[in-house]
Amino acid sequence: MMYKKMRSFGTMMSLVLTASMISGCSIANPQEQIDAVVDSGESENSDTQTEEQVKVDTKDGIGSSEHTNILSGDDGSQDAPGFFSDETGSEKEDNTDEKMSSDQSVNTAYTVGGPTYKLVTKEYSIKYDGDVTFPENNENSKDYSNGILFEGVTQSVLMDEEWKDIYPELYKTLYDQTQNVIDKADGWANSTAEEAKAQYEDSAQNGYSFFGPFENTDDYSIKRSDNTVLSIYCFNYEFTGGAHGIYGASGQTFDVKSGKELDLGDVVTFSEEQLNEIILSKLHEIEEYEGQFSMAEDSLKNYRYNAEFDVNSDTHEYKYIWYMAGDGIHIIFNVYEIASYADGMQDIMIGYEEYPGLVESRFIPEENTGYCRREDIPVWKKGYDSDIHYIHYNYYPTDYDDMDDEMISAEDLELVMENGSSAKIGGGFSIRRDRGLKSYRVGTPEGREYIYVIIPMENDYYYLNVFDITDGRVTYVGDQGFHYLEESIYGGFDIDTLYSNPDNMHFGQVLNSLGTYTCYGSYKVGKNGMPELVSKEFHIAWKSEEAYSKTKLSADIVGEDGTVLQSGVTLPVGTHVIPYKTDGETYIDCKLDDDRIVRFTYTSFVYPASLKEGEVDELFEGLQYAG
Repeated sequence: MMYKKMRSFGTMMSLVLTASMISGCSIANPQEQIDAVVDSGESENSDTQTEEQVKVDTKDGIGSSEHTNILSGDDGSQDAPGFFSDETGSEKEDNTDEKMSSDQSVNTAYTVGGPTYKLVTKEYSIKYDGDVTFPENNENSKDYSNGILFEGVTQSVLMDEEWKDIYPELYKTLYDQTQNVIDKADGWANSTAEEAKAQYEDSAQNGYSFFGPFENTDDYSIKRSDNTVLSIYCFNYEFTGGAHGIYGASGQTFDVKSGKELDLGDVVTFSEEQLNEIILSKLHEIEEYEGQFSMAEDSLKNYRYNAEFDVNSDTHEYKYIWYMAGDGIHIIFNVYEIASYADGMQDIMIGYEEYPGLVESRFIPEENTGYCRREDIPVWKKGYDSDIHYIHYNYYPTDYDDMDDEMISAEDLELVMENGSSAKIGGGFSIRRDRGLKSYRVGTPEGREYIYVIIPMENDYYYLNVFDITDGRVTYVGDQGFHYLEESIYGGFDIDTLYSNPDNMHFGQVLNSLGTYTCYGSYKVGKNGMPELVSKEFHIAWKSEEAYSKTKLSADIVGEDGTVLQSGVTLPVGTHVIPYKTDGETYIDCKLDDDRIVRFTYTSFVYPASLKEGEVDELFEGLQYAG
């Protein structure tokens, strides 16, 4: 859970930026398209994503004592969904083919640069449900929120299940933190909405305007991930009325082996006084006018490793807000901490070996290692970027672009580097203006560098577009189509991949060989920069949870690693099976209620898929197909 504190030492007041809300992303006609994982190609380039309106039931929400175990879904009842259960059933739509190209499933190992992680997200949009209305034709009393009291995004980070037994301590730390987020998120959202409701009604009844909605939005990313540390960065924006909102950032850094959250004092060897001298020097290097950081020297005297802050005493110590990235240790100063709101937030970078002896040697990353990290790249309309000298996207608008205030409608996308070098994708798309494009900067041990940009398409598909930006010159490499994982957590939270390891990136597709399901494999950065499949096995995410055999079936009992433990076992009628893993060509492994894993070997994997006993639709009941 990340708490962000905004401090103004001029008045020695602590302004608390809310804890990132609480914390410290339709399937049918299975044979219409060919292998979305292997092939790239033409698609209808539009984004149909909409903002779902949610009214959270506080009384029966996930913060109640009934919901106690997010992994098992054990709430004391027999029908509680599991941690990765799906609550939307077969409402998804999708067009895909079953077949996975065999030449994409040849490698069985990949270089491990550290564990991989998931982003857990829940979006809120809570509408006013009362009877109070604003007067008509009164310019001084208007509802600028369109009836929405609160909008927000709350997030947390989990480790992928495949690493649970390798790094159990960190897995548990992140799990417990996510449990806390899920337990409290709905209550926090409803509480904020109630505050907004009171202000909304007061405004309407007393003749002034409501400038809503209230907002609290997280944006999490991983800045460094390897076998030594996991460092998470969270940007948060909060608005609860007033002249403007408040924004800021925070960081959490963990020891991967012990699972312990690290204090800056665990990582650096210098005293606070020595570190502050370095910080002041760095601030003066970026100073835009004389006296911009005049508060900094006095403010820094109150910063401590392992700080204590007690509002009821004279003890006013503050922790450094920091994170680790590939280039060094970053120290954050949010607005009001060392300068005015207008001067903004400051992010100071100190290279790992810039000051000899500053950083404990075990925290200095190895040279010539790959990386994968979020890159915030703004999107500008072509022709509006003449004075921009940083990396950005230009979109080429369609004739419909100016007709919609919420959506960008583009014919083409161009990546422009700091030095003016540029390259275009080719192909239209549509995205929400307030969301932008999710991008990653990916580097290889050989020194190649790429930008991966995700462009959402219809039916929960997206295209991953790849630019080569090695040595500052940009060329377009190509695109590849994938499907969102559609993984869900109990409580209405969705799961998306947090890319952090260029040797183990999870990308998904849809298959229909035992009902419709999404599955993901492990990919690495290929020689030309495109993702290259490196695993034979695909983990199944969204699937039919209530499939039962209608006849006796033959299967093999296998271990977690796929080793056959017992061949030719006969499963009785009524056996409950949950799809678990697949090779995408010949078999599906399913979990039974007693936690054993059974393997069904297929005679045909293409829809309508078949086992030796017949077509799977005739052999199982409860299979869900998208659409």
